[in-house]
Amino acid sequence: MTFFARQANGFGQRAWLLAIALFLFGAAAAAQISERITTVRSEPYQAGAPLRVSVDLSNTAGIEKIEIAYRLFGQRLYARRELALIGNTATVDLPAADIAPPLIDYFVAIYGTSGALLETYPPADPENHPNQFQLRDEPVVPSSIIVLSPEAHERLNAEDVIISFSLLHADSSVDRHRTKVFLDDANLTSGAIIDDELVVVHPDQVSSGEHSVRVELYDRDSNRVSTGGWSFIVRATSEQSALRGAPDYAAWKYRGSAILETRNETVNDAVTPYNRATVSASASSGPYSFTGRAHITNEEKSDRQPQNRFFIGGESPWLKLGYGDTYPELSEFIMSGKRIRGFNGSLMLGPVQLDVVSGSVTRHIATTVLSVFPSDSLVAEQQRDPGAAFTLYDSLAAVQRWAKVRYGTFDRNLFVIRPTFGKDDSRISFSYLKAKDDIESIRYGIQPQENMVVGSDFLISFDRHNVELTGQAAVGFINKDITSGTLSEAQIDSIFGGNSSDISAKDVLDLRKYLSNYITVNQYLVPLSLKNTSTLAYDAGMKINYFDNTVRFTYFRHGESFQSFGQSFYRADIKGFAVTDRQRLVNNRLLLTAGLERFDDNTAKTKPATTTSTTGNFGVSYLSQSDFPSVTVGYLLAENKNPIRSDSAFAVDDQTNRFLIQLNRRFILSGQHLASLGFSTSTRDDQTRSNLDTKTISFTLGDAARYTIPLETNVNLSVNSTEYSVADTALGTRKSTFHYTTLSANALYRLMEERLQLSGTLSPTFGDIARTLADASARYFFRPNLSLQGQMSLYFNKGANNDIIWSLILRLDV
Repeated sequence: MTFFARQANGFGQRAWLLAIALFLFGAAAAAQISERITTVRSEPYQAGAPLRVSVDLSNTAGIEKIEIAYRLFGQRLYARRELALIGNTATVDLPAADIAPPLIDYFVAIYGTSGALLETYPPADPENHPNQFQLRDEPVVPSSIIVLSPEAHERLNAEDVIISFSLLHADSSVDRHRTKVFLDDANLTSGAIIDDELVVVHPDQVSSGEHSVRVELYDRDSNRVSTGGWSFIVRATSEQSALRGAPDYAAWKYRGSAILETRNETVNDAVTPYNRATVSASASSGPYSFTGRAHITNEEKSDRQPQNRFFIGGESPWLKLGYGDTYPELSEFIMSGKRIRGFNGSLMLGPVQLDVVSGSVTRHIATTVLSVFPSDSLVAEQQRDPGAAFTLYDSLAAVQRWAKVRYGTFDRNLFVIRPTFGKDDSRISFSYLKAKDDIESIRYGIQPQENMVVGSDFLISFDRHNVELTGQAAVGFINKDITSGTLSEAQIDSIFGGNSSDISAKDVLDLRKYLSNYITVNQYLVPLSLKNTSTLAYDAGMKINYFDNTVRFTYFRHGESFQSFGQSFYRADIKGFAVTDRQRLVNNRLLLTAGLERFDDNTAKTKPATTTSTTGNFGVSYLSQSDFPSVTVGYLLAENKNPIRSDSAFAVDDQTNRFLIQLNRRFILSGQHLASLGFSTSTRDDQTRSNLDTKTISFTLGDAARYTIPLETNVNLSVNSTEYSVADTALGTRKSTFHYTTLSANALYRLMEERLQLSGTLSPTFGDIARTLADASARYFFRPNLSLQGQMSLYFNKGANNDIIWSLILRLDV
């Protein structure tokens, strides 16, 4: 503290910022330890636009699928999306309707080739102690300021940056000549040209990346009466050159890129080489465009789901057509974010739109025959390997033989059609999905399945979307084993004709009458009666937005057995409501949020008791315009409880308290800095006999800097501590801990007129995980659009073998 006290005398109110500058910026990339994930980052938040999230991986060996679970701070239920993995980066666009400032919770799950969970990020109890993305609202431009250039979120070259706006609609009390203009908190007012209603500023040496403009209006007494702002993006040098080189043939614009990568990973003494090629091309002319992309990798294997990716498509004002790998977002209940390889098209004719998706969501993987033996050896083989799978190998042979196998996967084909009537203000849609496993796709397989879902959703809005009414409903039918086909009338009477069955033969016959042309009807179909609502899901909501206050209310009921093969992450068996309130104050600089969510499970009354989950939250977020930092504070209280006595194995009675505070401050000190400080704590108190309590505390401190010289730095300190209880059959519940601290320093330097970029990272981790990462990278531009990058990463693991990862990447942009 003595050092900082001495510095305070010299730097005054910025002393704490200088201290923070000794550590890494931790707002966009969480600094927690992981065996495979190096960073998780999000692009800047834009209201009404999807949020792009990227996960960078150091080791991709054995990874089959990556998912992100996310929710607004204060909600209980997570939404989930599958990420598209290309090379060592997985990306996903979170729908705009699912996200809102100031925070969203998230965790990442990585699955292996067998579907087993390999890792979560963060590693310890991620559902109750997730990471956060801090979402900062763009400064709102008031009606008194008319933005001329650059437009909000516009991408342009550095030499084209001219800040201009009009004060034509400003109130008569505004003194135009007292207007102040800031670019990234740097005051440019002295260079502003103010000519009556027009204000123009020519900034010098604007670097590549995102920049923010802030305008302050004052009255004749120098009182600030209004503030507004917007952001824009300056292209990197290579991107500018590629755009300049784009030929203009009959008003068509062409762009393309090619990336070749060779990579070698030595992890736990296992060497895994990778060779990858990614090619993309596009052409556009006004509203017409064509795109194509392909990713080819040596990870493509016959015993894995597809690792290669491709797509080709075209778009016009009334028609979109594409073929390849896509992640359609059609209906939350029916088709949402599931990867499909096949056809994707939309026909748009005024107020009528028709969407069609058809293709494969699962590729067949052949069953592996491990051994073949006579039928009289079956019992001995089963005793020798009780966990193995066995099947009859040649039933028609004179001497029957059996085989020990590893079952494969059927081809699963899916079709969706969705007509929509209406426009953005009000619309209604109807959706039909049919998916079925191809029994003939593999020789030995078990329980091929079939799924059919029908549903509808609507939007009714008034007064420029200030009032919205929404609703959706869907009913699903799923058959868990279609091997035997549809039952005959005699089979139905034999199986369901007795008094012991809860389902009558008449119910099944009625179902077969209406549905046998659409789905296989046998004893494995759910539901077996049209009176059963276990596969029905619906919700209804209302939004009211007036006086800078947005209130949302949603009621939902998700049936216990509802399932769609086009939606892998559906939360079933709940009913309840959620209400949120967001109030903006002080020229949209102060955001107050509050919410309440309450729901029950056991919708079909099949469980010993009903568990009620209640979550309440409150948050305050202040976006500062002064030397005071921007602050976000949040508190959450969550409870799960059922009426069973606490000493029962079926009892549920726990309470979770979460608190967090995050501070951010931009400042100028030999360059632009974004300093951040964060603290969060989460405590779960389990009142049942299991006593599975947890407590997590995390602390981050950091700074990201872009200097006036061609240097960028990131430095970070992250402290994480978790105490949790583990059920032990011998000792009962025992306490355990997991503590670690990570330091990280990264620098990027550009030289030779930005033709050479050098970067390095040093990141030691102490505590229960002890390792040090040393990373170095160099990228050389032979031409503005042609570069070669080499990277080497060394992981020094205490008590284990060290890991080495290196790669070479050649990139061409045209």
